[in-house]
Amino acid sequence: MIASQFGFTGYHLVDMNPDAVEALQKRFPHGGRAKFYPVDCNACADEIGSRLSASALSLLVADQTAVQLKFETLRLLTEGKRVDMIIYLPTGVYFNRAIPTVKDEEKIKSINDFFGDRGEGMEIWRTSPPTTRNNALVAYYKDRLKTIGYQFDAKVDRDIVIANEENNVELYRLILASKHVLGSQFWRKIQQVDPKGQRELPFS
Repeated sequence: MIASQFGFTGYHLVDMNPDAVEALQKRFPHGGRAKFYPVDCNACADEIGSRLSASALSLLVADQTAVQLKFETLRLLTEGKRVDMIIYLPTGVYFNRAIPTVKDEEKIKSINDFFGDRGEGMEIWRTSPPTTRNNALVAYYKDRLKTIGYQFDAKVDRDIVIANEENNVELYRLILASKHVLGSQFWRKIQQVDPKGQRELPFS
């Protein structure tokens, strides 16, 4: 709904829950410029990718509840295109709860599909010290994104970390992936003002 307030030339809105999609169709003010997909996001990657112009600047926002978004889906959507991505990573609410106990082959496959690997991401979780585990997983995921053309400038790249207010335990992160250094610079600038309007002090 926030995105609808800005001048995007088109919108592709995906959710597996058909009721949620129907409700959004009724509320979304730009129905003529929007296409709605009541399916698994991985099932419509080819179709959406074919509708994105290689000359346009697009933004993908991935708000998953766990690790539903496959790495191969990102490759299909962004190959040969200028697509910046804001991706929700469930570092605390999923990785640190699911990976230690996961034995189900289907869940193991879903985690591997998310990283686009053969279990290296899970192995990083198992072998990293608990205090640095989230950073190691995020760094690994960014390394995976680099293989499909994304870059991360260490000078300006910074994740948005959402933590539990009571005990300050990390719940999840938002990362920005861009194929151009300006993407990270813009991402860094918007973080200087928090959601309540508080401006960050200019410490180096």
